[in-house]
Amino acid sequence: MPDSTKIERVETILWDRWLLIRIYCEDGTVGIGEGGVHGWQRPTKTMVDTMADYLKGKNPNYIEHHYQWLYRSSHFMGSVVQGALSAIDIALWDIKGKRLGVPIYDLMGGKTRDKVRCYMHVGGTTKNDLVESAKG
Repeated sequence: MPDSTKIERVETILWDRWLLIRIYCEDGTVGIGEGGVHGWQRPTKTMVDTMADYLKGKNPNYIEHHYQWLYRSSHFMGSVVQGALSAIDIALWDIKGKRLGVPIYDLMGGKTRDKVRCYMHVGGTTKNDLVESAKG
């Protein structure tokens, strides 16, 4: 493992229907995570911001320790808390993968397939509406 570093700050980003986070480390590594709580992005952002106080100054390598501490210190285990924990967990794994120079899937047991089916939901009542929706 590369020399240790500490978490400097956590940034939350509300974007359309998503909540993204960035965890910044002293060595310049930035981990990105996503808290997929459809309809509850703002409360989840508040929870991530609250949990960020604990993370500042900590070693990002202790992923499971941080997860357990944050999980056990939260009274209510609803979707807002779980979304915040998920975003933080993903970002910490991203940091670890970047610092080791390997993709996260290698850290979690390795590649299991060569391709992934993709699904995109588009809306509209006519063919032209569907085409325009798919274009974004």
